[in-house]
Amino acid sequence: MANLEERNSVLEREIVKHVDQGWRVVSQMQTSVQLTRDKRVNWLIALLLALVLIVPAVLYLLLYKGTENLYLEVREDGQVVEHRNPVEGKPDRARIAIRVLTLDGLMIGLSIVLTRLMSLNVPIGGGIGARIGLGHLPIVVTGIVAGPLSGLLVGAAADLVGFAIWPSGTFIIWQITAISALNGVIPWVFVKLGWPRSRTARIWIGVTVARLLLSVGWLPLVLHDVEGLPYWSVVAGQAAASVVMVPATAFFVDVLVKAYERSGYGRLPA
Repeated sequence: MANLEERNSVLEREIVKHVDQGWRVVSQMQTSVQLTRDKRVNWLIALLLALVLIVPAVLYLLLYKGTENLYLEVREDGQVVEHRNPVEGKPDRARIAIRVLTLDGLMIGLSIVLTRLMSLNVPIGGGIGARIGLGHLPIVVTGIVAGPLSGLLVGAAADLVGFAIWPSGTFIIWQITAISALNGVIPWVFVKLGWPRSRTARIWIGVTVARLLLSVGWLPLVLHDVEGLPYWSVVAGQAAASVVMVPATAFFVDVLVKAYERSGYGRLPA
């Protein structure tokens, strides 16, 4: 068995070897040391991210155009009155499918950026126990304006593609992918119910229920069973984050849904 002096000597040699590879010493004790270094840019990941964001954006500019009717009426006093209404009749299914797929691609890319780059991760018990950010916002909006299937697809794809680009662990946890996907379904259910009469209220209820069921209810169980994180600490972290995330998400979802409707792309339940 090596004595303390021999272990120190081995550690010093290892430090020198790793420093030559670009590592920096952060803290050091007698027989252990913590090092850090800046990761180099992965151009392949940057290219994949560019494709996820740019290709749907180009399709959006080329294909995603709203259509409306304009009626002009001259009244008896000579004043011209304009009436603008969406086109009625049988929809062009192929064109609608292209629009929906384009929207899905844009929302997948936006969700990845908001989740992986613009969220605050709160470590609990050695892992990410709570995430404060608007990564679920594009998923919820897609589910409401394009339907639950699109919401499910965007939620699942955002988690899987985001993990492939920026891994947050050693393997994919299917339950977390399911949680992400269901964020595109549950709010849609409440908006579709038609009660209460205010759609804004239904959006707030749907976002709140989704957050409580998925992030506060299910996610702590998954992180506890799979990664061994302390259950009640994660619950407390998710509940505290919900105080900020529920109002922020619901507010911006309502704004974006109204903007989508005003654009002439489609009518939604009032």
